Amino acid sequence: MKGGDVEKGKKIFLKQCSRCHSLDAKAGHGMGPNLHGVVGREAGSVPGFHFSNAFKKSEVIWTPENLSTYLKDPRKHIPKNNMPYCCLEDPEDRRHIIAYIESELK
Repeated sequence: MKGGDVEKGKKIFLKQCSRCHSLDAKAGHGMGPNLHGVVGREAGSVPGFHFSNAFKKSEVIWTPENLSTYLKDPRKHIPKNNMPYCCLEDPEDRRHIIAYIESELK
């Protein structure tokens, strides 16, 4: 999952994800959990956010590949999760968003 365009990813994230999620390490949670540091983290494990049992029991580690699969179809990847968003079908858009998410850790 290499080669995504960070700037394109930022635009897509701001348009489609930022209503519910933040990447700012100092921000709290919104409707969805803060995604700062999500890559490498276990699903449903960030403190201070009330996750569904589906997330808590999923045992998913947020690798770039798992993030891509999840964004493609959240309810298929983690059935019975509470995320209302569905689906980012374009693999290039997913690659760009993940590149942006990863860039925010640097």
